[in-house]
Amino acid sequence: MPSPLYEFYRTHWGLTPAEISIVFAIYAGSLIPSLLFFGGISDDIGRRKTLMIALGFSAIGALTFALASNLWWLLAGRMLQGIAIGIGTPTATAAIREWMPDNLQNRAGLVAIVGIATGSAAGAAMAGILAQYAPLPAKLTFLVYIAFALVLARFVQSVPSCPHTHSAAHRGLPSIRPSIRRPLLVASGQSFIGWAVISIFASLVPSLLESALALHNLVIGSCVILCVQIGTLLAATVGSRLSNRTAIVVAMLALGAGVWTLLLGVPQHIYVLLVLACALAGLGNGLGYLAGLNIVNAVAPPEHRAETLSVLFVASYLGFSIPALTVGIAANHTGLFVAIMGFALVLGAFAIVTMFAATPRNLRSATA
Repeated sequence: MPSPLYEFYRTHWGLTPAEISIVFAIYAGSLIPSLLFFGGISDDIGRRKTLMIALGFSAIGALTFALASNLWWLLAGRMLQGIAIGIGTPTATAAIREWMPDNLQNRAGLVAIVGIATGSAAGAAMAGILAQYAPLPAKLTFLVYIAFALVLARFVQSVPSCPHTHSAAHRGLPSIRPSIRRPLLVASGQSFIGWAVISIFASLVPSLLESALALHNLVIGSCVILCVQIGTLLAATVGSRLSNRTAIVVAMLALGAGVWTLLLGVPQHIYVLLVLACALAGLGNGLGYLAGLNIVNAVAPPEHRAETLSVLFVASYLGFSIPALTVGIAANHTGLFVAIMGFALVLGAFAIVTMFAATPRNLRSATA
């Protein structure tokens, strides 16, 4: 939701690209500790209770955004959102698998991807349209979200609690068995790269389009997110037919193609290339994220599933924060276009290493 509004904050509150990147990246300042210390808490207290806690933090975060009047309110709202996602994402992902019939559990990653993509697209569309054409441009989106969260909380109360296999004996920081560290490392590394690309598209590309192409409409930010999520939904339809290794290789190629297509389309003012760039980025991230979820779901012990998934999400959200912050700060000195080009070069090197590391041996448990 906040992504289409960053341009509003920049123009009406005078925020710089670096400050926007800080708002974007502070998310990780609360999300990652939340994942590390509480990402597996639902293994002990149950999925339903943990989801209710996450929804509570999320609603408070939205209220903070609705009341925001300066940079510090935005930072507080993002931190509360980070806590909510850190608690809720591994819980919901584990619950999806456990609440599905046994014969459909191999599709749990696919369902999670569809949920993330449609939620991101709906939030971005709602924020951009309401901010551009409705009253209370910086508030109404978050008030609507609070209403949705309350309705969802009522539905969460109606579902069964987690069917635990064993007591998780949650200890705070995740404890990962040596036999699954290699597949978890590969899954986390490629997910970092995917979310790094998405962070650039979500946080800085709307500002790039506004400055380079003179597009002055808050719906532009929504369109960027929508195009990205269309690519993610496409990944959900084709990814289930690919092996994890193939999905990772295709993901790395698509991510690189998305960034370089963006850099080609902006100076030439070729709008078709800009749409294609967003879709390629979404396709690459969707394929990689789906492969990561499938790998971790396959190797994680049932009694530590949420805890193990939290490690994958830590890597994902490090990718969602650090590169955007780094590029935003660099843009103050080099310009946004040059900063994104440097990011593309570094990304390419990491993507090549990841493709070579995604061997069948590295993607399965040592005890498989």
